Amino acid sequence: MDNNHKINNELHELKDSTVKSIFFDVLIVYNSDTASSASKPARIRSPFPTKTHDTYNKAYSYFLEKLHDKNVEAAFSTVDDLLQEGHVKSYWTYENRKWIKNIKRAYARFIFNKTSSMYIKPSKQWVNFAKGPIIFFTNPEVIKLFLDKYETYKRLSDFSLPTILVGKLNKHNLISALSQLSEISNFDDFVLKDRYGAGGNNVLKFKRIEKYEEIFNTCKKEAEEDLGKLSFILQPFVDAAPIIDRDISNPSDIRVIYIDNQPIQSFVRVAKRGDFRSNTHQGGLLFALPVKKVPEDINLFAEKILKRLGFTDALFSLDFMKGKNGKIYLIEGNSSPGITWIKENKDEKTAALELIDQIVANIEKRLKNNGNAKNSLTGKLTISV
Repeated sequence: MDNNHKINNELHELKDSTVKSIFFDVLIVYNSDTASSASKPARIRSPFPTKTHDTYNKAYSYFLEKLHDKNVEAAFSTVDDLLQEGHVKSYWTYENRKWIKNIKRAYARFIFNKTSSMYIKPSKQWVNFAKGPIIFFTNPEVIKLFLDKYETYKRLSDFSLPTILVGKLNKHNLISALSQLSEISNFDDFVLKDRYGAGGNNVLKFKRIEKYEEIFNTCKKEAEEDLGKLSFILQPFVDAAPIIDRDISNPSDIRVIYIDNQPIQSFVRVAKRGDFRSNTHQGGLLFALPVKKVPEDINLFAEKILKRLGFTDALFSLDFMKGKNGKIYLIEGNSSPGITWIKENKDEKTAALELIDQIVANIEKRLKNNGNAKNSLTGKLTISV
């Protein structure tokens, strides 16, 4: 029997409601647009494609190994694997430096969720999976808020750049948004941002005097996806001042990462020459800044935001900039700070591995504090579904 027939037969067996699930302390659940289910054909030998995302394989294998070192039983799964109430139909493990496919049901109460798309348009599959006594590593309310830049602005408007909802990009919406923005802000240049975007994608700067046709054509040319599917927000462009006392002439900002409202990592991000976006995916540079060296005015500003948010049980980051007008602004929040890295960036890799270590320590603490179905951090059991 070839591997494909074997997988198909095993998947058929999973339909039997008497099949038991292997119990884990933690399931990592990842978006299926990037990661592959363990139930995929035999030629797929790792969760992420090795040609384009091999650093993701390295990051998540390190994550699983570190959990194992703490006697936390964990597995990796995807949205395509979801069943009901914390169960999945297949999963990956990492053993003896190899990714292993497990075409078996698994269950965990504690979910490390990397499933942002499910909070924009939740599938029935996701809704059923999230039912029951499931504990998510990151509070779902944090994810919903920071996925939507306009909702973030409404919640934190007094900390943020003035923001107007454009929606679908057309002449009427843009002219209306520019008019609304001019009533609350003086500006010469403005920025259009994908309301739900990340990584600096679909973030474009324009002069106020530019004609709509020029703006639309530029957006259409530069957009990372179908322009008709995007919803935009509009903000005034603010010249960035150096974020710290350092010889940096390019636009820069500070990212601070928090777990349970405590700062655990911080970075200075610097845009490449000729760009205003500091994202590493747009060619920006990143270097570590010890948390103790984050400027005091940034810390005081951040404390007010954290108090306003009131979130617990959450991993997220906040990005701050200083304008040449002397004001500090919250650029955006990120409910899913990356634990991967760009291949060439050693500093980013070091920071990602350190962040994984912090996450593992937090998971271990929360499992001990909250308990789970096993009331221990060791061993496995099976439960019927």
